[in-house]
Amino acid sequence: MRHLVKGLLAQNIACCVVSISRSRTGSTQFVCHDDEGVSVWQLSVPFVSESPQQVHDLQQPMLIAIAELLQRLKPDVVHAHGAKVATAKVCHELGIPCIVTAHHGGLVCPNGTLLHWQGQICTQPVSRQNCLRCVLHSTQGGNFWAPVVQRLSEPVAHSVMNTLHRLRNIPYVSPALSAPAAIMRKQEEIAVLKTCPVRLVAPSNAMAAALRNNGVSAERVRVIPHGIPLTPRKPLAEGLGHRPVRLLFVGRIHHIKGLHVLLQALQGLPPEQVELHIVGGAVEQPEKRYQADLRNSFKGANVHWHGKCSRDQVEHWLAHCDISVHPTICLEVFGLTIAEALAMGRPVLASRCGGAEMQIEHGQNGWLVPANDVASLQQQLAALIAAPAQIGAMAKQVGSVNSLQQHVVDLISLYHDVSPPSGPLESLR
Repeated sequence: MRHLVKGLLAQNIACCVVSISRSRTGSTQFVCHDDEGVSVWQLSVPFVSESPQQVHDLQQPMLIAIAELLQRLKPDVVHAHGAKVATAKVCHELGIPCIVTAHHGGLVCPNGTLLHWQGQICTQPVSRQNCLRCVLHSTQGGNFWAPVVQRLSEPVAHSVMNTLHRLRNIPYVSPALSAPAAIMRKQEEIAVLKTCPVRLVAPSNAMAAALRNNGVSAERVRVIPHGIPLTPRKPLAEGLGHRPVRLLFVGRIHHIKGLHVLLQALQGLPPEQVELHIVGGAVEQPEKRYQADLRNSFKGANVHWHGKCSRDQVEHWLAHCDISVHPTICLEVFGLTIAEALAMGRPVLASRCGGAEMQIEHGQNGWLVPANDVASLQQQLAALIAAPAQIGAMAKQVGSVNSLQQHVVDLISLYHDVSPPSGPLESLR
């Protein structure tokens, strides 16, 4: 966001930033300060319920708070990167053009990942029939309660939701019994997306398809790939062919990122011929357990865990390694780490997860394999290890990537398309 704002300012687009958080004070607070010439507003919205299952963007305090601030700021265009649904709804009511960027699959997935519970990327529209099993599978206590929840009629599920709203969170019970409510809320949010934003920005064709699958008209969706600040390209380290092939994984240590698939694929490959460097951290407890399981299960592999790193450190490891590996198993809306690796001049081996296909042409600047397919990934890795010269050849022909400057130009064009015809675009929120 910081890079995007600076890019807009460089193009003479006046803008301010609104950050939205929730508080327990029971009141809405506005705090404004300038950061490098940009007005930054912190909008604090009171909780309605302490139950996490009941907190969502379309609650009245959220809508009222956003409306009050927008009436004060009077922007020409609003570009929503957070609180997307609530902002779009308020803008529609106030007659302000609103653009929503679909940064992740959670915009049209009650489970947040567009990943089917059996491990395939989901292409189905949101419905109780399509989503309930997936939501339960990823919910604490969901598998235990699944036989009960799946038999609840919609009126009964709604009654259960209202009852849970009045109770404190009950571990292993409230999350599971709230699953139907999560799907209903997501359907409510998608109904807003169908009518309120003047445009939805999809960073990839796959995300655009996910929006269309859920009833958003194609005319309202604009595919604009993300851009990144470009870094100088660096040649591969010397000795390729006489040292192990160096692989790099950059990302969250989370099941959906597919690190377990990559580690399983490395099993059976000679450890003296390939090494894996892992850059990324685990934050939540499930992620920490996942990381611990991986470290215990693959102790014999030639794997180096570097933890969470700064941007400079990430660039260091990109320069150190030969191939960036992106084994995501869910729908990846874009994949900034793919763009960063390509910008450095590193070929990328990625799963066909949506965002990868936007950036990688198989055999031209990298390689694509089916998502969540250990055998295919292992086969491709074995071929590269057996013929490392093709890695060097691929690195030399990696083409350009979308720059942040080009991304800003594309967005400004969209802003002008939707801005009021009475005058030029002057301000953006």
